[in-house]
Amino acid sequence: MQNKKNNSEDNENAMIIPQEVIDQALQGNEAEDYGGFEAEDTQIIHIDELKARQRLRVKEALRQRRNSESKEYNEVQRETDVIYIPDIHGDLTALRNSLTNLGLINEHDEWVGGKSVVVFSGDYIDRGEENLAVLDFVWNLQEEAELRGGKVELLLGNHEAAMLAGLLGDKFLFYTWLIQGGLNVLINVAEHYNFEEKDWLVTAKSFNQQELIANFTQYGDRIRSINALYNMFFQEGGRYHEMLNEMKVFTQVDDILYVHAGINLEWSQYLKEHGVDGLNYGWQAALSESQNNDFERFKVFNQVGAIRNGKGTGGPFWADFDGELEKLPDKDIAQIAQNLKSIGVNAIVVGHSIKKIPTMSERFNKYGIKLIAADVGMSNYYTKGESGRGGVKTDIRGNIRAQSKEGVHNIYDALKIQKGDFVQIYRNRKLEKDWQITNIDGDEVLLARQVYNGIERVKVNIDYLNKLNPKGGRKEK
Repeated sequence: MQNKKNNSEDNENAMIIPQEVIDQALQGNEAEDYGGFEAEDTQIIHIDELKARQRLRVKEALRQRRNSESKEYNEVQRETDVIYIPDIHGDLTALRNSLTNLGLINEHDEWVGGKSVVVFSGDYIDRGEENLAVLDFVWNLQEEAELRGGKVELLLGNHEAAMLAGLLGDKFLFYTWLIQGGLNVLINVAEHYNFEEKDWLVTAKSFNQQELIANFTQYGDRIRSINALYNMFFQEGGRYHEMLNEMKVFTQVDDILYVHAGINLEWSQYLKEHGVDGLNYGWQAALSESQNNDFERFKVFNQVGAIRNGKGTGGPFWADFDGELEKLPDKDIAQIAQNLKSIGVNAIVVGHSIKKIPTMSERFNKYGIKLIAADVGMSNYYTKGESGRGGVKTDIRGNIRAQSKEGVHNIYDALKIQKGDFVQIYRNRKLEKDWQITNIDGDEVLLARQVYNGIERVKVNIDYLNKLNPKGGRKEK
């Protein structure tokens, strides 16, 4: 995989790009707009000359895929597989395991996922010991995927949120971040810059919470890794500055909403009022304001629930699947479902809350929302040395499968039949073929067939039809 770290060296900003990508990016533009090169004459160009235009093209294509007509889950036409990769927590091996098993990268870490869309849940860092390597890998993968027809979306998790707030001056969140594994990130930074403080930082891992806070309070200004990490994210041209600007709170592909932790009633209302894009713009504004020591909007996004000593139910970075979302009153779940369906969302996939195997909420499903908890604690921090794997895949037909170190899990079987298909049914103890599906309305399917004196129609239950047509409908009689 090519490295796209921000620096001025030419060999870091040039890579071989597929000819079809060049042609797409230049479509409708003269070659001189790109410094005079001719697309047909070269296949080695500077990545920056195409990156911005290609990214805008991919983003707009993804936006167009949203379920603007608010179709039901089984009615949505899906263009590609969409894969959600849950919390990595500094384990590069677990990340590679997950992507390889899902057929997204090869043994050389190259993108082979075609037009698939990959959404990373956030919590790239902390806990594990390969934090910068994970960030580099994910950031490079995003670019390579886009250049080869795929798409990688980057979400933020509560660990990134705590780190960013801490670096910007929020002492409480800074120490929270340190205690929750941020010390490993600072160790990686010290290693990267060969700071002498690395040995002290390693020793600090043995401190208890009080000792850790006391030492960082006393010596924090002398720890060069803190300032270096700040510059990596917030300084123009910093190693992860552009990556930070790409990170989102929400992304929606087709009719599925992806977020780090979950959606409470309040945030479902925000989504209804402002949409996915509006809230992501709001997050960027919150981050900008925080750099001027105004954390009010940041705190709204970083809402911590009562289960973690906050108030109410946690927000998009903090909502807990079992402790909060699954315990919401039915009336709240019903209203959340109504709000989400108003923007074309039929399913939510979340990370953050660790499960042994990925799980779908029966309570949310009762109200027409598939809420899927994807985090399986795949980092070697949780698996005690053995890196795991994770990921939830929604395929082009809407089937939902997941993986963990336990194996592959069947989360949801989508319709095997579609409008226009020809199917078979039993009537009067006889198997009748060549019935055509003319309409699907929830669980009710309308069938029709030509008979000698006109058109005959019947209504059947969709589950019944799926059982009689296990391989799906036929496209022709």
